[in-house]
Amino acid sequence: AVHPWTSYLIVPVFALGNAGIELSGGAFTDPSDILVGVGFALVVGKLLGITAFSWVAVRLGVGRLPDGAGWPHIAGVGALAGIGFTVSLFITGLAFDSAVLQDDAKIGVLAASVVAAVLGVVLIGVADRRRPDPVQDAERIGQAGTSLGDRLALVEGVLQEDRSRTVRAVRRVEPSIPTSSAGVGAPPQSCEDLGG
Repeated sequence: AVHPWTSYLIVPVFALGNAGIELSGGAFTDPSDILVGVGFALVVGKLLGITAFSWVAVRLGVGRLPDGAGWPHIAGVGALAGIGFTVSLFITGLAFDSAVLQDDAKIGVLAASVVAAVLGVVLIGVADRRRPDPVQDAERIGQAGTSLGDRLALVEGVLQEDRSRTVRAVRRVEPSIPTSSAGVGAPPQSCEDLGG
């Protein structure tokens, strides 16, 4: 019962209070290059860097996407990685001698953390809404008209959606499947034979 209050309100306020930042309206009305650079690096840099290197790793066959995850999920995780508190605030103390520059960098870290958190939640939320839910599909089938034909038509539609997703996944993976001169290891059918 106390955990959400502690995690989402008390700890962030504690971190802000102990960051040693003097907040003034001028920081956001006339932001310094340091504030903008730190904010841009955490929000855009993390998102693009993590998404791009994950894509490269998947394309090279070094890794694969987790089951049920798509690229919007990876982009959301990349955005969430832009949330930086402890290490980012510590590094600002090491990187800058001037207290003014340290404050600008710390404000950039905190502002970017809020933006990255909101962006990550939005990206993952949108990705989850786009992903089909088998439970909802089953409920739709159960709520379909009383006739057997209506239920079968709905089941056929769900199966067609699933088959299309499978064909798209196979097309992405098919070029990376190794084959020998004898064809061992080759897929038994091409994607076109699957009807996608």
